[in-house]
Amino acid sequence: PHVEYREGRKGITGVFADITASLKPGETFYRVTSETDVEKVNTYLPVNYRDVRDKKNLQRYVIMSANAAKVKQKRLDRDLVVIPANVDDFRDNVLMTIYGHRVAYIDFNTETSIIIENPMIADFQKKLFKLAYDSLKK
Repeated sequence: PHVEYREGRKGITGVFADITASLKPGETFYRVTSETDVEKVNTYLPVNYRDVRDKKNLQRYVIMSANAAKVKQKRLDRDLVVIPANVDDFRDNVLMTIYGHRVAYIDFNTETSIIIENPMIADFQKKLFKLAYDSLKK
């Protein structure tokens, strides 16, 4: 696998930019997020992130905390499920995104990120994501 370790705000912004740059129009990414401050996380997004994502019609599936879900607006291009608060408060302030042949982890606490590029690892994580997502959707 190819692994990139990044530190700081630019590294996190680079992960979000990589998602939109590497996915083709209509493709899907999968995210698990335990962000504690949705608005602060939004400050890490590249200026054109939402425009590029929407122009490419990127689909996304998200698993998130009940706390973060309160802030998120419903969108047609995003399907999300919530970790019930009685299961876990899910406030680690960490995010994982699976996209293409990559898996990215962001730790907002330390402003560090890792991108792992490997088709087998990405496929394995996607299977785990779908298992959790489907279980929570019921």
